[in-house]
Amino acid sequence: MSVKWSSWQQIYTEAVTTRYLEIFGHLSGYVCLPQGGDRFHTFIDVGVGGCDYHDDDQAALEKFGGTSGEPDDDNLESDVNNETNILMIERRIQRKRKQIRQEIEWCPSIKVLEQNLWFLEDSNIKVIDFCYVIRRCLIFLIISVAVLLLFGITRHSPSDNGVFEKRIVNSQTRHEMSILRSSMISLSRVVEKVFGRAHNEFGVNDTAFHEALRSRALDGTVVLSSVDSGYLDMAVNLYFTSFKRFHVENYLFVGSDPDICNKLANFSIACFDYIHDRDGQKSSGYYSEAFKRKTHLKTKIILEALMLGLKVLITDVDIVFFTNPLPLFTCTRCDIEISSDVIEGNSGFYFARPTAASIKLHETAWKQGLAQPHISNQKAIDRNMEKMQRSRTITVKNLDPKTYTNGKVYFEDGKRMFKGDNLCEHCVIVHNNWIVTGAAKVYRFKECGLWENDKNQYYSDRQQRYLSFDLPRDYGSVNTIKFEEKALRNAFILGAILGRTVILPKFHCYGCKFSRACKKPNAKCTLGTFYKIERFDSQLKDKYRESVFLSHDKVPDSVKSSLSPVFLINSSQDIGTLTKNIVKLSPKDPGGATDEEIVDWFGNRKESVLRFHSLYNNIKYNETNEKVANILKKLKSGLARSDYRQYQ
Repeated sequence: MSVKWSSWQQIYTEAVTTRYLEIFGHLSGYVCLPQGGDRFHTFIDVGVGGCDYHDDDQAALEKFGGTSGEPDDDNLESDVNNETNILMIERRIQRKRKQIRQEIEWCPSIKVLEQNLWFLEDSNIKVIDFCYVIRRCLIFLIISVAVLLLFGITRHSPSDNGVFEKRIVNSQTRHEMSILRSSMISLSRVVEKVFGRAHNEFGVNDTAFHEALRSRALDGTVVLSSVDSGYLDMAVNLYFTSFKRFHVENYLFVGSDPDICNKLANFSIACFDYIHDRDGQKSSGYYSEAFKRKTHLKTKIILEALMLGLKVLITDVDIVFFTNPLPLFTCTRCDIEISSDVIEGNSGFYFARPTAASIKLHETAWKQGLAQPHISNQKAIDRNMEKMQRSRTITVKNLDPKTYTNGKVYFEDGKRMFKGDNLCEHCVIVHNNWIVTGAAKVYRFKECGLWENDKNQYYSDRQQRYLSFDLPRDYGSVNTIKFEEKALRNAFILGAILGRTVILPKFHCYGCKFSRACKKPNAKCTLGTFYKIERFDSQLKDKYRESVFLSHDKVPDSVKSSLSPVFLINSSQDIGTLTKNIVKLSPKDPGGATDEEIVDWFGNRKESVLRFHSLYNNIKYNETNEKVANILKKLKSGLARSDYRQYQ
């Protein structure tokens, strides 16, 4: 029910509420809030910022207090009974207007809030002064810094005991500042809770993301991994080889395209749909513009978690754990514990604590990434970390590269081409880097027995039929690769005619450009040592398996045990000494077996794996056969020479 005052009271009330609240609402950032119920106050009939006051609102007028020698708002009736007081009221309004304008000049940032109406659950709050909140925060900050500095100087004043004591002082000061920063973060969260911040610059609901982080965290720690659909298979592999295997339950994948989280949900994998990147549907080549843009998302999500006071382990999806690494981050005085990329710190795997230094590092790197999108987040993190280390404002521990291995150390220096090569008992992780393209990374993981993604029953299909062959003969450094490529083509032609999937052989290492990656020249290497896997997969992805396929745990025993005799199609090629128990087949044409002969010999074989001794120059191509013509076309396009790191 509205207050029924005299006409003079109505004039006074309208003048004060209209002009004061116009100034407060449009200049100072004061806003009207619900009072005495859930109903929001309507604007007064003049249509400017203000409130339609009711019985329980009279106390709000006390906000507009008078000065000595002038009418007091608490004695409205006595004031307004005298017409002459109207002039005094008008002068007072002008002074108040001037005072508020001066406040606005001091606090210009609140102008962005002019048109916003904010709601609070606390119905006792009537008016909010944003400048008042800012002033109190600044005062709190200044007093806290002064106290901490005084406390640090009197308690930790450096003496002549040397650099060690000074480092202790710096460490303690950083610890104290981190406490202060945490307090300020908590205060900022309160302000955010009061005034609201629905979405960030990506259009992401920050509140929802923060709740996801808190819900996934365990003992104040969360494991984060940024992913898009281009690396879906790799993310699934990380989950099965690492998170699920070692019971790492406090993980969260953060998606950057519209479909990735839905796809991961099919595997019951936790994922938060963060942003939608235009290149999210495809894997991005190392150091491409899309690659660099995607990497900056890691910096952002880490920063968000740190601001919540959470410890963060960030891991790229092309990593496999050999044990749970979380208990091994024991350097409590360290802000960052980071893996090595041989020449610099690797932002694909590191542990960050929610200290002031760590937060500053990620804030700076994030801003640099926005301003200079041509650099990757690793460059931004490393450059700023080096600056902070030089100024001794951050403590960084470099993880042992022989334990937290990168692609060069584990695969190349370790001479690990195939599953079972040089087992690493002390390794904690392997990062599948120092190689280009996602396809090459997946293939390398498969050959080394580090792939657990059984997409489309890649391993577990009991009905699939395969053929395998060997490359037993060493023809020297000049001819070996030529004859082995010919045998590879023959295998895919056989597979096309018989409807079987080719299990790759192990190739001789002649011609390996990165000798550290390969074993001795006459030893065995993978297909990726010589051919571009991404190109190969574009034509033949579903038509082959890695050489160690049959040793995988997911391959059914019924497939592993269903093996044909070893066949040899005779040819003029010198294949060396033969062992016993080899079934020899002689084609009518010395140039090789025809399509009809191949179907006649092997078309009705029921074994899961059809085995061949070798396939050097013993198949005659019939390009009138549609299946043969199609596979030859794919081979011509798919067999592109490269090097081990796939740089070419």
